[in-house]
Amino acid sequence: MSTAGVSSANLGNAYARSGKTEWHIGNDRISMTLRGDPDHPLRLIRLALGDDRQWHAGGTDPLFHLTTSSDQPVASDIFRPGVSRVWKETGAVRLEIELQGDDCTVVAHFQCHEHQAVIRQWLEIAPSTALAIRRVEPFRLAVQSPELTTVHTISGVQRQGGWRPDQGPYRSFRLEHQALEDPVHRASGIRSTWDETPWMALAGDDAATGGILMALEYGGQWELNATRDKDTHAVVAAFAPAGIVSDVSPGERWISPSVWIGAFPGDLDSAAAVMHRYLRDVVLPPTDDDFPWVQYNTWFSYYCNLDAETLLVEADIAAEMGVEVFYVDAGWWVGNPRRQDRFSSGLGNWTENREKFPDGLRAFADGIRSRGMHFGLWVEPERIDLRTATTGSWDPDWIARQAADQYVRADWPSDTETAWLCFGHPATQAWAERWIGDLVQDLGIRWLKWDSNYWGVCASPGHGHGTGDGEAAQLEGVYHAMERLRRRFPDLVIENCAGGATRMDFALARQTPAAWLNDASEPAHRSRFHTAGASYLFPPSMLNAWVTESEHENVNGQDLPDAVWRSVIRSRMLGAIGFSCQLVTWSEGIRATAREEINRYKKELRPLLRSGPMYHLLSQPEIPSDRLPTPNVWEAYQFSSADGSDHVILGFRNVSPQGAIPVPISGIQPDHWYVVTADDDAPSRHQGKGLLETGVSLSSPLLASTWVTIKRDGTEA
Repeated sequence: MSTAGVSSANLGNAYARSGKTEWHIGNDRISMTLRGDPDHPLRLIRLALGDDRQWHAGGTDPLFHLTTSSDQPVASDIFRPGVSRVWKETGAVRLEIELQGDDCTVVAHFQCHEHQAVIRQWLEIAPSTALAIRRVEPFRLAVQSPELTTVHTISGVQRQGGWRPDQGPYRSFRLEHQALEDPVHRASGIRSTWDETPWMALAGDDAATGGILMALEYGGQWELNATRDKDTHAVVAAFAPAGIVSDVSPGERWISPSVWIGAFPGDLDSAAAVMHRYLRDVVLPPTDDDFPWVQYNTWFSYYCNLDAETLLVEADIAAEMGVEVFYVDAGWWVGNPRRQDRFSSGLGNWTENREKFPDGLRAFADGIRSRGMHFGLWVEPERIDLRTATTGSWDPDWIARQAADQYVRADWPSDTETAWLCFGHPATQAWAERWIGDLVQDLGIRWLKWDSNYWGVCASPGHGHGTGDGEAAQLEGVYHAMERLRRRFPDLVIENCAGGATRMDFALARQTPAAWLNDASEPAHRSRFHTAGASYLFPPSMLNAWVTESEHENVNGQDLPDAVWRSVIRSRMLGAIGFSCQLVTWSEGIRATAREEINRYKKELRPLLRSGPMYHLLSQPEIPSDRLPTPNVWEAYQFSSADGSDHVILGFRNVSPQGAIPVPISGIQPDHWYVVTADDDAPSRHQGKGLLETGVSLSSPLLASTWVTIKRDGTEA
């Protein structure tokens, strides 16, 4: 702790320094300078990208804004810096600056890891008298920078199940751009990634000049506001969690969601690379070297009309194709009928259905493992069928309440009455940890698909939270339960399903190395559209999409042309790939092609998804919402190893009139030589300088794709 002089903490190239009125934190990629004194609030003075770029303060705007009541909108400028502290922790340095106000103390926390171009920041608020927190902006970016002209954002999943408007552009994970000539406003909708995603990149007209990125580590409702003063060119941008109304008593501490502040050196692909590196190295749980596993899931194959005998036939074919994890989706529990999609019936009865699995799930799981695959299972712990109140192990007192006499209930589906359990209640958390943990242990589960098909906010004061902070408590309770399960089972992979990824947030990423992108996983060009946008936020290895039953891509009863079928599969290879089809209906030719593509994915592409950058070589295509027609332009994506020695380019022609097209490439060193192989063509040798100047040529039949490998041959020019 220091109140005078200078104290510092160093860990490798990361450092934190405190003084009387100025504080510094950073590393070789990013640095931040803060200033405050008894007459001025704490504020950002400088943000720098390594030694190359600097953004200086845009006025005297305080670092954060805090609203404590409806008639006192902003109270942050009354806080003055007091003591500060720096120290080392696992892989990072920390800086704390204590700020004194009349009625409470606010501690601003900053964390910086080695070699990461991201600084994490959050607030800790401790009142001396009762305090009602109504709104908080944990970090306000305020910089003087006329060259920062545009805010780039990614739209959300657009509601559950692939909802889309009748007109206008399709927006699920759409990359969007708005000039700062007018104020920018984005809002999540009812869940974190429902309408928009909590990420933005602030950049200029020149793609090579770099910029600033920000993200909010929070799974509830939020909003983003960004403005630019036309006279001073000062840019101010801030995320704020929405819907939090928290009453904090003396002696209690309230911790805000975290904001990530990053800097990137070039275009938006470099911003994506910053996000990917931070998530891989700091945030995501560890996984096996062969992750993401190739999956088979039962949902779009059989919905709830499944049984062990049918699925073991599917497992034989899946294993032969090279699938690595086979998991049973909804419908495996007591009280769930053999009907198509009535997955809500019986929720809360988390006991195996012996009509569907006569020998039990353990015997079925052993059968999956005997075929060389991991076993997985779907759960939806947060919602229950009210009819299971006497047959399930949950307690009706745990149901979330909108008021003392009104449960939080889902208005769909029509097959039953379902309600929402409050995970802010410690007893609910303990219950979930117990029954899920027992399943994981008894069945040897390696992959757990955690779904959440409704969203409600509890206002019950008897559940361990306040009447206005039920959403934050729900989220923290789910994270806590997941963390306890992972601690008990270090090899367990939890996939976030959340009803079509409507809660695929950065906080949940700390527990889930895989995320289901969208229930609307077809046709192929829509699946690619989702991954193209979401991969600016998350590393591609995290983004899960499947080849599913589809009228657009019918592989049952008709053999697609081989080139088109390969493109259908490759469209899901931009991230984690799975299959949810009735494999028993596939011809041997269809299976053989799938087997070849899976093998190539494992050997050539998957190692790149895990470690290196992804480049969007062409713009994300526009897709009209009315009938989602196939784009009339090419798409191309490049995946590279961390050391730049290996690259794979996947190109998709769609229905472009151009049978061949040159595309630029990235990550190539001009003085090295590379061997380029396109599909089954003979390899050719090129100098890196020439490849950077001319790019590579992609060619393909209509609705098909091309696979190009580029390998450094170890010699320099």
